[in-house]
Amino acid sequence: MIRLKWVAMCLTASALLCGNAFSQATVYWTGHSFSTPDFSDPMNWVFDTTPANDGSQVLGFFRSDAMFPNGNQMTLNVAVNAKGLDIEADTGGANISLIGAGPLTLGSSGIWMNQTNNHEFSVATITTPVILSANQTWALTNSSLQVTHAISESSAGTVLTVSGGAVDFGGNNTFSGGANLNNTTVTIGTDTGLGTGPVTATNSTLDFNSMAPGASNPSFSFTKSTVNFNHSGANPSLSDLSLSQATLNFSPGTNITINNLATDSAASGNSINIDNGSTLILNENGNATFYGTITGFNSSSVSVTSDASGTVDLFGANTYGHGTTISSGALVVADNNLALGSGPASSVTINGGALEVGPGITIANQISVNSGTVVGYGTIDPGSDTLLFQGEGFVAGGKGTLGSASGQPVPGTLTFGPGVVLTLGPGGAMQFSIMNATGTPGTDFSTIHTPGNTVNITATPVSPFTIQLVAVNPGTGQFLLNAANFNNSTAYSWTLLSAGTINGFAANEFKVEDTTDFQSPFLGGTFSVADVSNSLVLNFTPVPEPSTWALMATGLCALGAAVRRRRR
Repeated sequence: MIRLKWVAMCLTASALLCGNAFSQATVYWTGHSFSTPDFSDPMNWVFDTTPANDGSQVLGFFRSDAMFPNGNQMTLNVAVNAKGLDIEADTGGANISLIGAGPLTLGSSGIWMNQTNNHEFSVATITTPVILSANQTWALTNSSLQVTHAISESSAGTVLTVSGGAVDFGGNNTFSGGANLNNTTVTIGTDTGLGTGPVTATNSTLDFNSMAPGASNPSFSFTKSTVNFNHSGANPSLSDLSLSQATLNFSPGTNITINNLATDSAASGNSINIDNGSTLILNENGNATFYGTITGFNSSSVSVTSDASGTVDLFGANTYGHGTTISSGALVVADNNLALGSGPASSVTINGGALEVGPGITIANQISVNSGTVVGYGTIDPGSDTLLFQGEGFVAGGKGTLGSASGQPVPGTLTFGPGVVLTLGPGGAMQFSIMNATGTPGTDFSTIHTPGNTVNITATPVSPFTIQLVAVNPGTGQFLLNAANFNNSTAYSWTLLSAGTINGFAANEFKVEDTTDFQSPFLGGTFSVADVSNSLVLNFTPVPEPSTWALMATGLCALGAAVRRRRR
């Protein structure tokens, strides 16, 4: 928007000579009055003409006009309704303050600062309430604007766009259409400093300085932007967060909540940096793949939760060091060796959630399963660890009935390093997925590999360890209630788990659940678990064919006759 001052002056003069035959688009402040800096004092305006104050005119501020006593300050002693503000430094820097009770209503022209052909720097401060009457842009090229009071709207859904320069929002703002921030630096002093709508920032720097920013905004999108949360001990909350080449920095002792992190790209370069004593809570109800990194210190931690069985797939080499907690139905997929953090205390605690280890991935984190699931296709090798699966503890090679952001087939091989001791306890469970009943372990049906490990069986006949069968469609990878190539007249023997030593085994300590996700007709055949050369094996024993029954019956009759002859 380029305005030439002499044109404005000519228009003003023409309007006066013609008896205001047409309205003046922009009126310019001079601050010429020696009485007051009031908006309503006509002596403060060019040609001593007070603006129409009906939303049809732009209020203009040229530095060369405002050389009088009140040139740098306007008092809004009445409610002001303007189409917009034009603050330009035509000769040296322009400084203007708008104070008073106001309020100031701004229309579709918004605010323009330094939009003519110069490289000066303008500074403006608005301490009166601001009302947005239309979607608008605040263009702040080479300039700085501070708005200390609340920004509201005259009708719901008003969008505010800020472009260039720097702006400082100090009020509890309530405009609801959203804040679009482009190539600008923004300081946000209150929890609702960006209104209550979605926030989109591109090539910008945002500084949040309040205790709990973000909770009033439905979504955030940061592209090529740096976002700083500067209040130590704060509780920021970001929903539907989309990142692209963005960096988020959180101060020490911050409890961060991200509700639904959107999937980014492999080359996104995103970084979430959590400082000492901070916890990042990922509450994911969809399926998110995050290629960025989560960096931190030995006292920084991550917690993943879900209200609807959401999945977070982590591809980044993450450096936070105080552990990961997975709870409330969330599934975390480790697709990087350091996906779950690094450091002396980077353990993983599973409280009702699930951990999946991706193909070719080896994680060295200590794991504690209070309740929940460990599945996957990679290796868990913390050096030395004891993993207990009992109560609601659950383990599977592959992914079983869980969803996966990795796109892998259901069956697979899950490997535990040689220092891991597995305990299969009362009420625990293992899912065994069959895609091809006559195929290869780890490919056509799932298996668990524990080379040289000790496996302790502590389940009891009263509280057995459950083997849950899952049938899989080889064409779609989806659950298939009738297993492929399963013949109920054929005996099968599948390796569930191979180990170095198995202690405490008894067949009646295991229960096979074959009615929920595996409903092939068994025709009286039975499943059982055996210990064969330190491997847990699932056997299927079919019912003999009728001809076999007949032969057995004939044999029994012959045996009975022989016995009778001997007695005679």
